[in-house]
Amino acid sequence: MDNVKELLQNVYSISNSWKRFLDKRSESFNIFEALYMETEEARLHNPLLAELLNSNGIHGKKSVFLRHFIELLDLKSLTSFDYENATVESEKWIGFIDSDTSEGGRIDVFIVDNKNQIIVENKIYA
Repeated sequence: MDNVKELLQNVYSISNSWKRFLDKRSESFNIFEALYMETEEARLHNPLLAELLNSNGIHGKKSVFLRHFIELLDLKSLTSFDYENATVESEKWIGFIDSDTSEGGRIDVFIVDNKNQIIVENKIYA
């Protein structure tokens, strides 16, 4: 019983230390939570992600974010990708949902250049 009590005290101490560490670095701040939009996938998360990945986005960073994103995906099949002319669309409609085939609906983020397509399914809390 003493071992369990000691273990729980250690977990509590580590948890408190970690919280203080995060609070000092402001890493526990979540802007989506502050705006009460932490689960607003279609209205906030997808459009924001699409805007960041857009080489012509208002962020003014050209293709920097898209390049990093594709590098992170490590897609060997993308031998050449036209970053500058790629288009990015949020909530791309692909037809009415067919309950028999599960086809149709919306693609969260759709990225396409002259010969490649990248489909992003965004899942919060996944």
